[in-house]
Amino acid sequence: MSLMIAVWSVSMCMAQETDSASVDTAVYVIVEEMPRFPGCEEDENMSGAERQQCAFMEMQKYIMKNMTYPVEAMDECVFGTVHISFVVNEDGSISDVAVARSGGMFIDQEALRLVKNMPRWIPGYQKGEPVKVSYILPLRFSLKGGSDCSTPKKLLKAGVDARKKGRFDVAIRQIERVIKEVPESGVAYYELGITYSKMKQDDKACEAYSKGEALGNKECTMMLKEQCGGE
Repeated sequence: MSLMIAVWSVSMCMAQETDSASVDTAVYVIVEEMPRFPGCEEDENMSGAERQQCAFMEMQKYIMKNMTYPVEAMDECVFGTVHISFVVNEDGSISDVAVARSGGMFIDQEALRLVKNMPRWIPGYQKGEPVKVSYILPLRFSLKGGSDCSTPKKLLKAGVDARKKGRFDVAIRQIERVIKEVPESGVAYYELGITYSKMKQDDKACEAYSKGEALGNKECTMMLKEQCGGE
């Protein structure tokens, strides 16, 4: 149905350590030797920077190999970036995996699964001792190629199709995404108004028609007269 492309990167906050009762339980965000994804330990001639770059590439391979675009997300045109926070422990295990910033329910769950299933990392070190280090990993989910969601026009059609099937909540999300991408789209406001009318939410329908009329959409003007008491 669609082609999924995942683009990943790692972002870290400014150096600090969290409040804790002792150094043993401190969680750092930057340390002298940062933890890294496994797979680059054999070449002893690598510099620290080269080893980190190699680890990033290994992580990318893991993500591309193991990420599955959720069917529900494709059906409902859910795409975007999920930010996952986690801690690399002293033994390299991953813990405290959580959604730091949501990209949508279905892709959130897939991003969590990917991070939770990661192999043990090479731990980070501070003053020669392994320590806990916190990371934030952004994972971007994109629908492209043959997707029904790859352009605003296709996304709007998908929203209308969802409405015809009685999936009004899905239709609203898709049409509102079109409006976010193309705020001058009067036809999107018209379709939004029709959807709210089907849901018996007349106030929201009339609000959508009014915005569409302001953008010059004649269908919105007609609906305002017929359903909202407009002149």
